[in-house]
Amino acid sequence: MDKNILSYANKETNVMLLYNEFGEPILSISREFTKNSECLYISVVDGEETTPLYPPLWHNPKADKKNNETPKHTGGKKPYLMLMIDEIEELRSQGVKNVEELIGYVACLGKYIEWNTGKLIHKRSKKPIQYKDLLNIYSCSNKKLNKMINLMKEHDLLYYTDEGYFISSKYIKKGKSK
Repeated sequence: MDKNILSYANKETNVMLLYNEFGEPILSISREFTKNSECLYISVVDGEETTPLYPPLWHNPKADKKNNETPKHTGGKKPYLMLMIDEIEELRSQGVKNVEELIGYVACLGKYIEWNTGKLIHKRSKKPIQYKDLLNIYSCSNKKLNKMINLMKEHDLLYYTDEGYFISSKYIKKGKSK
């Protein structure tokens, strides 16, 4: 690789000249840095004069690159959950008595499940759902909620960490297709 191109690519110099077969400069690429952006100038060199080939190109090299993750919304479609039927049937075959009630309780939390993570959050504020919020969602007594939470934890439908409550993606998924 040409020393001139390498020093420009490594940001050691801010001007790069490209030469023709006779050793005469024909193209100039230069850049200017500001606090949060970079401006590129591409010009044709004709003797002592330079003529811009393109208008200045501004870009932010520190900007977050768009990642190719799946979207966090359904694109105008109605929200959905994926029920893993084989795993639910496996619960039933293990002798769990109230599988339908447990799955119903988990499905009621569908609109609070964060896309791809399974974390239970408030839709607008994105804050984790607390125990008192679960009381409001289910509209039941403390005793009933404690019983259902313990059953869901016992059968790995729900778990709690320092970040909040999570729904196990083994039984119900929202967004994770893998």
